[in-house]
Amino acid sequence: MISKTSDLDIYLGHGIVMWFAWGVLGFVQILSNRYLRQHWKYAMITHRISATLILFISVSSSIFVISNNGWKLDFHTHGIFGAFASTCSVFIMVGGFLCLTLIQKLSWGMGPMIKMIKIGHKTFGYVLITAA
Repeated sequence: MISKTSDLDIYLGHGIVMWFAWGVLGFVQILSNRYLRQHWKYAMITHRISATLILFISVSSSIFVISNNGWKLDFHTHGIFGAFASTCSVFIMVGGFLCLTLIQKLSWGMGPMIKMIKIGHKTFGYVLITAA
């Protein structure tokens, strides 16, 4: 049996880690694309590393809290939003990877399909960072 103090420590740790992921690293995501454009290579490295960390922290922290809860999902606002945000972070990362791959590796340029994926990736990212 886990004591209430231990439960509070777990949820506090979860909150701190998630704040770091979405508050600090989410801000790094915005800064890397907005203010490091003139250094595109370094901007993309920074953007990829921070995105990977956000994804890893979100998914692993969610799994840790759910496992601590006896593998039961809590159907309240925070639990539902947390599951949604973790799932969305996977889709955002896939969208960014797809966009970069189509532009760079396949040399598609900036056609209408790429622009739609890029706008979707950017908009979805801003919405999720703002909501988190």
